[in-house]
Amino acid sequence: MWRHIAQSQQGPSHIAEGTCCQDCNAVCLLGENAASILVACVADGAGSARFADIGSTIACESIVENAATYFSDHGNFDDFDRDDALGWCDDIHSRIETAAFERDSAVREMATTLCVVIAAPRSSTFFQIGDGGIIVRSHGVYGVVWLVAKNLTH
Repeated sequence: MWRHIAQSQQGPSHIAEGTCCQDCNAVCLLGENAASILVACVADGAGSARFADIGSTIACESIVENAATYFSDHGNFDDFDRDDALGWCDDIHSRIETAAFERDSAVREMATTLCVVIAAPRSSTFFQIGDGGIIVRSHGVYGVVWLVAKNLTH
């Protein structure tokens, strides 16, 4: 049911400066055939952060692992909610803290944004950390998924 294309590529400024690509993406399909669920994420490492490539990779790997575990435990995402998304974000933060500690670095040196979509046959869920945008098409019309929230952390 799902088709996807994903690629992270070193940009011209990174090539000119001799720095690595600091972005990451991950896509996984859970379930089978028409009931399959697409989980996709994109993380854009902050250019000013020394280990942004590691932070963006950790963010995407964490999303895929958490999605697979959630699907294994529940069989679908029908009851996935804000608290689940925040739990996944907390997991990312914990993993980044550990990676920063292992490198004797500040957490901010692994800064990244993150955009996530979970698209199931009957519903879709979107969440993000930082700036960025998620575009969806509904009934032939494209639009930005944008929810304004004062503070989603706890």
